[in-house]
Order: sequence, then structure tokens, then C-alpha cells
Amino acid sequence: MLFTKRKRFEITEKQIKEELFSENKTTVLKINLKYPHIECPKGDKLSINAKPLYEKIAYNFAEYAKTDLYKKALDLYNADPNGFIPLSAVMVWENTFLSEDYLSVLLDVSISDSHGNKSLQRKTQVWDRKRGTKCSFDDFITTDRLKELKKSQDLQEKGGFFHKDLFVLRENEIEFYVMKNGGYYPITLSIS
Repeated sequence: MLFTKRKRFEITEKQIKEELFSENKTTVLKINLKYPHIECPKGDKLSINAKPLYEKIAYNFAEYAKTDLYKKALDLYNADPNGFIPLSAVMVWENTFLSEDYLSVLLDVSISDSHGNKSLQRKTQVWDRKRGTKCSFDDFITTDRLKELKKSQDLQEKGGFFHKDLFVLRENEIEFYVMKNGGYYPITLSIS
């Protein structure tokens, strides 16, 4: 009989890295996508939902970069080969919190053009590891807790933990992520 150790939960990084060129072999687009890769025991609910989500996000962004963004890069290069700076498509991630019950992941996706302009999108997911589902803000903050937070809101704002729009965040279900110290930080990043 063969006995094996049960595979444990592990979150690592995968990467899609590529350079695309013009006809004369000039780099016009740099792709560097880093995304979380989740390994769980067979049948784990998190591996059923979270793992394919991150693979799909990375794959779809890579396909967009290799088609639409590459075409734009070629057009910009052909319009001004001498002043051209390659475009870039970048994705980075951070595991902001991990416990027996929860996993919180932050993804930043950006596209930079040859004029120094940058478009940035931030996405977050907080996962219930046992159920394999994403959590909402209400899963963490109850009405009673919101009342307590309101009482100490001034101190928390000074400490950078919460924003003035805490109640609006709860009503609008704005994305959030969980930090290792247990604080909850709403997403405030805007797209430029």
C-alpha cells in the first residue's frame, strides 16, 4: 500500500513574460504578467473557484495585449519609429492576508504607452477558504460593528484604516482587501 502526504494549501506565483516586435525586430510591446497560482488538496473548494479565476484573468489580459494592444503599439511605432518607446502590459499581485479561514488577494493591472501615460486598474478578492466563495464587505463588518467604528472614526481616519465614506462603502459593496494586521482597506485607487 502506498501512503502519501496530503497536499497542503500553497499560493505561488506564475508569470507570462513576452516581448513583441515590429517587422524590423524593434521591441514594440513588453508583457509581464504575474498572477497567483493556488495549489490545494484535491476537491478543495478554493481550487475550484479561485485558481481558474486568476488563470483566466492572466490569460485574457495576455490575449488582449497580444492582439489589440500589439496592433496599437505597431501603429504608434509606424507613425514615429525614432521617438517610439515600447508599450507595456503589466500585472502584479499581492497576498495581503492568509489564514485558515480567509485569503485576500490584490491585483494591479496596468498598461503604459510610449508617452508615459499609464492606465491602472485594481481588483481585489477576499475568499472564504472553506466555502471557496468570495466574501462581501458585509461578511466582515456587521451593523453593530459599524456603529462602533463610527464612534472611533476620527481616530481611525488619522491612522489611515478607514475613510470618511465607510457607510457608503458598505452600501455600495465597493471592493476591499484584508491586511495582515486585520484592518480592512477600501480600494481608493483611480484610473488615470
